[in-house]
Amino acid sequence: MRYSLSTGCNIAALAKPFAVSDCSKHTSEGALRVFIGCVDNPAARRELERTINHTEWRTFCILLDCGNHMRSGQVIVGTMPVENKEPFKYFPGYCTWLPRPSVWHKELVTGTEDEEKKKKKPVSEMSCAEIAMMDQQGLSVNAAIAAFAADYLVQILLTQNLNRFATYIDLDGMITHRYITPRVIKSMQLREAMRGAF
Repeated sequence: MRYSLSTGCNIAALAKPFAVSDCSKHTSEGALRVFIGCVDNPAARRELERTINHTEWRTFCILLDCGNHMRSGQVIVGTMPVENKEPFKYFPGYCTWLPRPSVWHKELVTGTEDEEKKKKKPVSEMSCAEIAMMDQQGLSVNAAIAAFAADYLVQILLTQNLNRFATYIDLDGMITHRYITPRVIKSMQLREAMRGAF
């Protein structure tokens, strides 16, 4: 309620596991849907990807996936629906869609809940809360990922000049961006076509 009042937006909070069925109740028809994933397991990421693929909406959805380890992390953006295989076709120089985050990083959505519970998790696969309890996560990594995610949102929603689809952050001194170019998107399409994804 506090965020809704301060931003003038209709914001709903659901204190339960995320499910695609909950979203349609809280969004209006034809609205742009932006989902920001700050989750820490493959099952939750699969549910987010099912959400942006939800066929009843027939409107554009954006998924901003955020994740981090002890001193590094990533922000990756993807969209749905993919209405054609050539995102640069209709507006030369502008990309009309981006692949889902899991197209670039399959490990984001692989594994089942049972598999995750059975194996002893390495630090790289623990939730932020678990890592914090072990004192294995840097104090500023969440803030760094959040700052880049906020910048993505500004460029998507306000300035409309986003030129990258992924940012990899290492607090020990390296920030790498993957830029939106026809060559990069085409290379992804070829890989996915060989796997039968398109």
